[in-house]
Amino acid sequence: MNNLIIMCGVPGCGKTTYSKKLLKMHPDWEYVSRDEVRYEYVTDQAHYFDHEYDVYKEFCNRITKHLIDDKTVIADATHLSKGSRLKLINSLEVKPDKVTVVIVMTDYHICMERNALREGITRVPDQTMRNMIRAFKKPDARFEDYIDEIVYVDGAAGTK
Repeated sequence: MNNLIIMCGVPGCGKTTYSKKLLKMHPDWEYVSRDEVRYEYVTDQAHYFDHEYDVYKEFCNRITKHLIDDKTVIADATHLSKGSRLKLINSLEVKPDKVTVVIVMTDYHICMERNALREGITRVPDQTMRNMIRAFKKPDARFEDYIDEIVYVDGAAGTK
């Protein structure tokens, strides 16, 4: 049985920190980070989105590969809107048997503080952060019928 765990939340909320905790508890699970894929293509902020098509394609290909192998896969990216979550599902060559969305809830001030500590291409510009915070739409399984489970996690306890 393959399972997809879609991490959901703004930058700095603790998605990656929580994902790593899940991996420690479940070492047989797989982890695919859109940021890690992007850093394979991009080395500076000026060209951050220049390879976005290739980055997204590779992100989905890696997830698909693990789903084909009947693995549980954590998809670590912001997935801030219904459209972005649906795009992920529709971009996979294999449909997961179960989809869980993990929403990492963290006060936006904490997210902004954590982001300010980041350096180089890992730091999101402040205005972009504010736009992402405003744009975030929580998943609702009533309107996103591919979602089997929604889990809320407190991201404030993560490290800065």
